[in-house]
Parts: sequence; C-alpha cells; structure tokens
Amino acid sequence: MKSAFALAALLAAPAFAGNQPAATPAAPQPAAPAAASAAAPTPAGWPSYKATGFSISYPPGFIVDRHHEYEGIGNGNAILGTAFFIPPALYTGTNLSSDSYLSVEMFPQVTCTPHAFLASYQDLPPVNESGRKWLVASDNEGAAGNLYRETVYALAGSVPCIGVRYFIHSTEVGNYDPGTVQPFDINRVTAIFDRMRQSLKPAMPPSNPGQAAAGSR
Repeated sequence: MKSAFALAALLAAPAFAGNQPAATPAAPQPAAPAAASAAAPTPAGWPSYKATGFSISYPPGFIVDRHHEYEGIGNGNAILGTAFFIPPALYTGTNLSSDSYLSVEMFPQVTCTPHAFLASYQDLPPVNESGRKWLVASDNEGAAGNLYRETVYALAGSVPCIGVRYFIHSTEVGNYDPGTVQPFDINRVTAIFDRMRQSLKPAMPPSNPGQAAAGSR
C-alpha cells in the first residue's frame, strides 16, 4: 500500500516516467490483496466528492462530471454515474487522451457483477482488500490508431450495484512525428485510479460480499 507521500509523488512525476508502449493491448492487472483490517487513508490534499449512494476522494486537478452517461453497452442504453477526468499533468506530451477517466456508476441489480457495465468482457481475478471484495472484468478494443482499455470493478454485495470503471484511451505513438509524443505510463495511471477506488465509501455497507458470484447479467 502506497503512502500519501508516494501517491503525491506519482501525480507530480513527469507524465512519461516509466514508459510502457500504448500499442501493447495488455489488460490492467488487479491490485494485490491488502490486509483486511488496513483501510488506506485518503492522501493529503485530495478533495472528496459525495453523491447519492457513495462518496469518493480524487487527486487535485481532476475534472468532475456529475452527469456522466456511459453509452458503451449499446442498444440505446446509458448508465448514469459520476466521472473524474484526468488532468493535463497526466496526458500532456504523451499519447494518453484527455477523455480518459475513472467513473462510479450504479446498476439496479441484486447480484452485483461487472458484466452489467460492459458490452463484452473478459473476467479477471477478484480483488480482496480492506475487507471488501471487488469482482473484475475488462474489455480492450483498438480501432484506427486508438486503443480503449476498460476495466470495471464491481463491489460485491452492494445494492444498488456499484461499479468503478477505469476508461483509458490512448493513441498510437507511431502516428505522430518522431520525438513529439512519449508513450504514457499505464502503471502510473492505474495506480492513481486504484487509490481513488479504494477511497470509495458506499452509503449502504455491502451485504455478504463473499457470497457474490461472478455470474452473468
């Protein structure tokens, strides 16, 4: 678990530190399980956002969209939520797109799984941390020099079902003039999103999270 000082250093570091080419469509890996009794403190200086059903903290500079609509599931459907768009400090000079964000979305279903939040998905191992269980699925798509990485963490046992989406959009470095754009650091972005997700507090404590199954919608 990173300290508040280490997380602040992550945000302040150059956006291309520890580069990983965006052209590699590797799915973000779930965080290692943390001790059940060790809830991560909110880093100093992070604002808090409270909405109906949850509260969450986020780094300074992130742009909050209180009326976010995710339309990736198709069929004219949209999932309502709150999105936190990355600040210029994370994408300037890199191939990371400014429309990348973390969002908190809710879905009115009894069994909470990430499948309701994605049109197509690949299940990833669940994440157990701070006494909570997150069921995880991802979907990576590429088109016309763009790569879209989506990972949804569903809070097992939450009613309504709370899903935290990592939406990371990047472009192909080879499409730019040589030396003008650096590959962004996906590990850095994912670490910041992880810390935001870990700060989430549902209005209603999850019930029987260990019994929730990663079944279909």
